[in-house]
Amino acid sequence: MEDYKAKHGMTRVHSLNCYVATPAKATSKGVIMFADMFGVHTGRHKQFCDMLAENGYLAICPDFLEKSPYMSPSTPKFGASKCCALEFICLFVCGTFDKKTRTYGWHSYMRQKVMEELVPFMKIKGIQTFGAVGFCWGTYGSMHCAEFPEFKACVGYHPSNEGFCKATKEDDLEVCRKIKCPQLMFATKLESARWKPDGEAHKACEATLPGKVTWKSVEQNH
Repeated sequence: MEDYKAKHGMTRVHSLNCYVATPAKATSKGVIMFADMFGVHTGRHKQFCDMLAENGYLAICPDFLEKSPYMSPSTPKFGASKCCALEFICLFVCGTFDKKTRTYGWHSYMRQKVMEELVPFMKIKGIQTFGAVGFCWGTYGSMHCAEFPEFKACVGYHPSNEGFCKATKEDDLEVCRKIKCPQLMFATKLESARWKPDGEAHKACEATLPGKVTWKSVEQNH
């Protein structure tokens, strides 16, 4: 993983700097990837976008946190670090974490970026069918995308919706009740019971879209 070389590059899409992975052949299918709170330049975000492009999707991972990242300067390239953990605790205790989360909330920030900048840009590129995938912090954004008819499927890995919705003063279950497309969610063993299989979030999604929601449990840590 550390030796992986990204196959595409960063592109400015209106106000957002985005990693854009373009498939070899023209496509009408596109995926917006919502990175975890460490951002697009960490972990395997670019690699996953490249894999999607290889399978015929235009994949875009926006750097929502470019101007004001959660972790700075201790953002780890892969995984977590002691400095990162200490900074996270300090941010959480002093209230900076929740304040920053509200700044990047769906209604205050992210919705406009996704629906008025990214989606129109992708439509110009020929995209007609959209999907969204999110990791941790990103599952909050990807599930919100499911409210819009352009999106046909959304995927989340290790959801943090509960905590981020508390910070933005949203009802996480109400977000679940607004979905309009199939959901696939992977919860780790560290998620609360509310966001594990058969928990309240799963049931809220299933009640909204019966038979179109898959919730799985994985053994990894969050």
